[in-house]
Amino acid sequence: MEPVAGSQPTSSRPDIPTSSLAKGIEVLLALVDRGSARVEDLAEQVGIPVSTVYRYVRTMRIYGLLEGEDGQYVLGPRLARFSVRRSAPHLVELARPILGRLVAETGETAILTVRVGLAAMCLDRIESPHPVRLSYELGSAWPLHAGASAKALLAYAPEEVQRRVLAGPVTRFTSRTPDAVRLRHQLAEIRATGVVVTRGEVDPAATGIALPLRRGDVAVCAVSVAGPSSRLTTARTDAVVSELRAGVRELEALVDDAPSAWPGVARP
Repeated sequence: MEPVAGSQPTSSRPDIPTSSLAKGIEVLLALVDRGSARVEDLAEQVGIPVSTVYRYVRTMRIYGLLEGEDGQYVLGPRLARFSVRRSAPHLVELARPILGRLVAETGETAILTVRVGLAAMCLDRIESPHPVRLSYELGSAWPLHAGASAKALLAYAPEEVQRRVLAGPVTRFTSRTPDAVRLRHQLAEIRATGVVVTRGEVDPAATGIALPLRRGDVAVCAVSVAGPSSRLTTARTDAVVSELRAGVRELEALVDDAPSAWPGVARP
């Protein structure tokens, strides 16, 4: 594979230190150049062993600098907002204006989540003008079995992921957190309707409404609106779902034009 123009392996640039830190920075810059890349591609571009790149990637993921799975990585939420590479926008950049409009239209908090392994990670969140404490804080990761943001991802996760989640253990956060039997029925209903509405499953007094953005049968991400159940009443659900549908359609069109925005976007 040809190196990205303007980038050279560390070993061929005598002006660059050869320390472990310098090599890690080279790996990060290589990913910035590409927008999205596999570990093997980064190793080839930087000129260091694949095992070494995996070690750097593991550390960078801990600090939120990189995100991804199955060996494919993009910039993480702590860096995505500062990226000036317009040719490879991050999913956070694409979704943020949409989240802002959802907050303006619904008056509630808007959340962007992605699945990382067996967890739902909050990739971005814009607060309601009338904020309320919610467990889904920026960068936090939660099990896939509870809450609208998580179940929208689980319902359209690979079968192996669903099997492992349903096999438990299923942590109970509140009295409304579903057990494995209820969860299995709920996932079938979500796949039938394409919409998730949960009340009090993670935070006792909170309601969440979520829709997935899908590629084929797999969710790339989920867009959610969450707030107090006293405000997100049953009577408001249809209106919020309508706003979410419009937002997800807009985001879908944007990621169609930016397949490197997040691993899985370009998959059939």
